[in-house]
Amino acid sequence: MSVPTLQEVRTSEAAVPVLDDRAVSWSDADVSTTRAPSEAQEVNSNSETAEAEDAATILEFLAWGKRKVPDFDELADPTAPSQSPVDIDVSLYEPGDPPSLRLTDDPSSLPVLQLLLPEPPTLVQMIGYHCECLLWYHASFHGGIFQEQVDRFLKQQGRIDDQRIDLQWTALLFAVLAGSLTCAPRQVSISWGFEDRERATLAHRFFKAALICLSLADYTARHSLYGVQCIATMTLSAHLLGHSNSHSVKLASAVRIAQSLGMHRLGGETDDHPSSRARREIGRRLWTELCIQDWFSIPFSESYLIHRRDFNTKKPQNCIDDGEMSTVPDSRPTLVTYHRCLYDIAIIMPQLQDDLSVSHTLFAKYEHVIRYDTQMRTLVSKHIPSCLRSNAMDSSWPRYIPWARHCLAISSAHKIIMIHRKFLWSSFTNLAFAFTRKTCIAAAKTIIREQKQVIKEDGPVLWIYHAFSVAASVRVNVSLLRAPI
Repeated sequence: MSVPTLQEVRTSEAAVPVLDDRAVSWSDADVSTTRAPSEAQEVNSNSETAEAEDAATILEFLAWGKRKVPDFDELADPTAPSQSPVDIDVSLYEPGDPPSLRLTDDPSSLPVLQLLLPEPPTLVQMIGYHCECLLWYHASFHGGIFQEQVDRFLKQQGRIDDQRIDLQWTALLFAVLAGSLTCAPRQVSISWGFEDRERATLAHRFFKAALICLSLADYTARHSLYGVQCIATMTLSAHLLGHSNSHSVKLASAVRIAQSLGMHRLGGETDDHPSSRARREIGRRLWTELCIQDWFSIPFSESYLIHRRDFNTKKPQNCIDDGEMSTVPDSRPTLVTYHRCLYDIAIIMPQLQDDLSVSHTLFAKYEHVIRYDTQMRTLVSKHIPSCLRSNAMDSSWPRYIPWARHCLAISSAHKIIMIHRKFLWSSFTNLAFAFTRKTCIAAAKTIIREQKQVIKEDGPVLWIYHAFSVAASVRVNVSLLRAPI
């Protein structure tokens, strides 16, 4: 089906669609009947400032602890009263710690890092929880291989200062532990022996321990798959622990390291030799996660690092994590089912950014918004595997499938808002953008509704639940504050 342009929309019925507030409607028909602005209705780009047009997005970013395209002249002005750096993240420094237990970026911290490791039975439980209940979300490493490595590590006395242990692998270990302790439901963390207060403190220290191990391993000079896996895995805990700003820099470094390791030139399954297929498939999963994180961060900086024309690595196959990485039909859920869907959604964002960047009128920009809105709806309505749709559950499916369904609904609705975000503010006063207003309100209500369902389930606490609920709440409140059309 061809995507409608504004010219085609003008010749269709002019009724503005009424979207179901209980969910975002993903049918193409919703867009084909949208009333689009005529040339005479085009808004003067100087009528509102960029901050006013993007106010809701700015509020959302502040709630996350991130900055939205700051003014360089203001930050770098030597005559400004304060030249202190902008500090938004939660500090990693614990002033109350005695000097002997303070974590620093030097080898003297290794004995302290050793003290942070849980007892082997607890550590194995935490690793198992991550592989079973969290790995489906980011797919940054192979669960079976990592668990085998943990077993070997424990059999070698589990010493971090053992010269046989790669500190970048240790960094990955701490990243996995941080993710488990941050995201696990309260009753699960209590079953591991961690009460609330200790859990909060220990999660921060696991996170810092991962950073210290990366630094001690000189990860920016000594490039390793483990270093990239560690940083990608830390995304799970970084946002919830208050480190969104600094983690975006780590992700940028991970992209460069991945490129130096050739992850962007892995091709597809047909390029693999049987002996290397598992390794290359793991590399494709990791590269895909870096692409997802990079492209979903476009609203923060209006730019991105990974350009589609610069890599040939294909989307990972829907395969089970056996020794052969056997490919199975899309209808059969695997650890990468959700990951593959998220990649298809993410790839829309840089395309939209490119098209908006070369458009010089609001009319042309809104034409692109309508086109990518349609593309997004078509993707979610027609190309999502059956296991992630709202049909009956199969008892043989993994336990994370209901969580993946909620995540997909929340993330898809949020990306619809991101597609329309440039016109959201204007949509409350200008009839030309009424479709944006209705679409974003419906998407925000979808996020809130799904969040209510997530709370009822015994699943992990993922950072998008908090972040995107903030986004939805901001949008709904903006709709109440702005004058109705």
